[in-house]
Amino acid sequence: MNQYIFTHAMFRLSSLLFLLFAFAALGAQPCDPTVRPIGLTSNYNPGSGALLHWEAVPGSVGFQIQAILPFGSTISTRVAGFERSQFFIPERFLLPGTYTWRVQVACSTTPPYSPGAVSFPDTFSIPDPEVCPSEIIDAEGNVYTTVKIGTQCWMAQNLKTTLYNNGDFINTGLSDLAWRTTTLGAYSTYPGIADYSDTYGNLYNWYAATDPRGICPIGWQLPTDEQWQELSDFFGPDSTAGGALKSEGQLELGTGLWQSPNVGATNMSGFSALPSGSRLPLSNYLFLNQNADWYSATENGTGGAFFRTITYQSGTFYRDSSFNKNGGIGVRCVRE
Repeated sequence: MNQYIFTHAMFRLSSLLFLLFAFAALGAQPCDPTVRPIGLTSNYNPGSGALLHWEAVPGSVGFQIQAILPFGSTISTRVAGFERSQFFIPERFLLPGTYTWRVQVACSTTPPYSPGAVSFPDTFSIPDPEVCPSEIIDAEGNVYTTVKIGTQCWMAQNLKTTLYNNGDFINTGLSDLAWRTTTLGAYSTYPGIADYSDTYGNLYNWYAATDPRGICPIGWQLPTDEQWQELSDFFGPDSTAGGALKSEGQLELGTGLWQSPNVGATNMSGFSALPSGSRLPLSNYLFLNQNADWYSATENGTGGAFFRTITYQSGTFYRDSSFNKNGGIGVRCVRE
């Protein structure tokens, strides 16, 4: 391309850009500095960062984020741009704690920027990985207390949700034949006990416990066999760890739900295991007030999975690899 053609092309391009900006300016709404930004929301995604969002103020050409950090200091960040309505803070710049933030739009790109009214504040929190939240909520709105054991954070009750995390219902009410043959997620409750779920949680098959839609609260998971072993090791050998995990008391004495003698029960862990029984693969219900069982996420071949058991007759925390995936037992979730 010779110099004349190149120069002529650049002139036509600059003229076109000028016309485009001129038309944009004619159609743009003037920036009103008295308009306060509204609709502030914060979305923290662990491992990624926090997305701050608000409704764009028409005509604005930039904004300033004003934030109070968890340890009390303040920062301000100015960003240029037309009618901007969001700001992303990468994970590496965030510390555990609560952030209070406001946004102020600018009506000019040159100092003093014609700053507008400041929004009302919004807050978001970054959890401390060393601290367990006092409560967590599942997809159905059920609330559970938690307990920290070693470096792990556990639910202190069995799961009782009837929904996956995407809002889909978990299958229930299966006939005996359907229960022992299904390869889809399902749950049961012990028959004849009206408040069974509130006391003991639900009995899930392994397919429900590991369904990709998730049944544990967001940020929590079905424990692996290794995570169960870490829990057991915190209280010594498996032969005594069960007692530390069991709730105290005996059914016959009216002091608890475990059948006598409830060997070794101290609940020194705060795990508060209750004898929820199970629905076996052959569909019969057994071991209420005698056993507590929980799935792990670790498979043992196509038909089985590793699981854990505590019984009323022993203080042992049993590990087994032979439980059929169609069995219905409890689910405890551990923080991811």
